[in-house]
Amino acid sequence: MRRSNASSPSWRASKCTRRTRAAGWRKNESPDLPFRWSLNPYRGCTHACAYCYARPTHQCLGFGSGSDFEKRIVVKRNLPELLERELVRQSWRVEPITFSGVTDAYQPLEARYGLTRRCLEVCLRFAQPLTIVTKGVLIRRDAELLAELHERAGVRVFLSFPFANPEIARALEPGAPTPAERMETLRPLRRRASPPDSLWPR
Repeated sequence: MRRSNASSPSWRASKCTRRTRAAGWRKNESPDLPFRWSLNPYRGCTHACAYCYARPTHQCLGFGSGSDFEKRIVVKRNLPELLERELVRQSWRVEPITFSGVTDAYQPLEARYGLTRRCLEVCLRFAQPLTIVTKGVLIRRDAELLAELHERAGVRVFLSFPFANPEIARALEPGAPTPAERMETLRPLRRRASPPDSLWPR
């Protein structure tokens, strides 16, 4: 299998900012997005997709929406603890949470920080349903955990394939795994986790 573009040193974050947060998730107010609650373990994304709608949100953090988006990543180091604090509230009416709204929870940095997996473990303890949208092949690591969570609460996984042509993908998603690697990622998820869906271009 050919190495993914994400393995190239040029697409590794040049600076990671570790921050503590006061809130676990965010409520979506946009009618253009099909979810109400989102959880973002990171801000910014080393997949470096040129078309990403989340780029302007980086300006809210004091960064630029251009190359800062893929090179200056915010790591929310206390997010699992905040998530548990939110889920234990009696006022929480259980409804699905989406990983993620303005980042990819399985970008390569997840292998180092493990925030997404820790959040999944919290969701399992509370039988919290969720949806995941990702291009990241690292989701294979969590296939068994996702399968257990799917049995208890329900999980939907979407693998994003905006482009089937690898050359176009490389030009517009230079830090993301190749379309072939994403396709290969569907197999372990089908065997062990919830049946994944594919987001193909229309």
